[in-house]
Amino acid sequence: MVIFQPIREEIILREDLDSIIDFLKKIPEEYPEELTAGIGSLFLLGNVILFFYGAAEVIAAFKTDLFWSKKLNAILNTNNWKVHIVKDNYPSAFAMTGPHVFITTGLLKIATENEIIAILLHEAYHTKKNHAYRELAYEFPLFYLCSYASVTAGAATGNILFGLIASVITYYVAFSVSKILYKITIGRMEENQADNYAIQMGYGKDLASIMKKFEKMYLKSMKNCTGMCRIINAIDESIDEHPVLKKRIETILRKTGELSDVLKTKDVKKIAKFIIGSPREYGQTVKR
Repeated sequence: MVIFQPIREEIILREDLDSIIDFLKKIPEEYPEELTAGIGSLFLLGNVILFFYGAAEVIAAFKTDLFWSKKLNAILNTNNWKVHIVKDNYPSAFAMTGPHVFITTGLLKIATENEIIAILLHEAYHTKKNHAYRELAYEFPLFYLCSYASVTAGAATGNILFGLIASVITYYVAFSVSKILYKITIGRMEENQADNYAIQMGYGKDLASIMKKFEKMYLKSMKNCTGMCRIINAIDESIDEHPVLKKRIETILRKTGELSDVLKTKDVKKIAKFIIGSPREYGQTVKR
């Protein structure tokens, strides 16, 4: 890379190890932009590689379930979607890249067919709107901003070893804090949009129903959680992209009722205004 050219040329001119070490100590001060760009690029490249490699590995690890794939494709008027079953007792679902949705065996045990469809629609929306890629795009400048902070922290120590340690710690602290901001703003907005999609496809009551089951399981698990456990849990809830279950259920039920009321009016303009941007933009119809 061109940005490393001045650094490489100057190191070559140094003949002894001590002078090279002395020069390395001065790099953060003399070449902060180059060092920032280098660190940021490495972290960005590593994160992108891990993301796509991890997604490919997960997709390959779990076979496609024909029954649920057929169900989802029938609703979405396509044949592209693939639903994968993950052997895990914890009820959960997720989506990564491409037309792939994953649900756990634990979810299959507690959910009705319509509740599972509601979850599948929620996860499919995340993929349709490329939410995972949006997060990567958010991280692109973030890698460089955090790299600049780490270079500054490293240079302030005046010691290569401590500078390296300070740089790594500073980088991950800055990155973690920035990701929290993303989760509680954009992340929560995306979760609400995915819920809206399931509601507008006619599965709002089913989505609320499965959320109530999740809430019941959550409250049961919290019975023995006291003191520090509750503090940590409260912190986790406050920085999670998923809204608090109770509020989420209330929102889903309210919006489900609103959709029902709008449909009852038979006012084309009101109906179009309510569902604009969701399923109509995909050429789909609300199934009941």
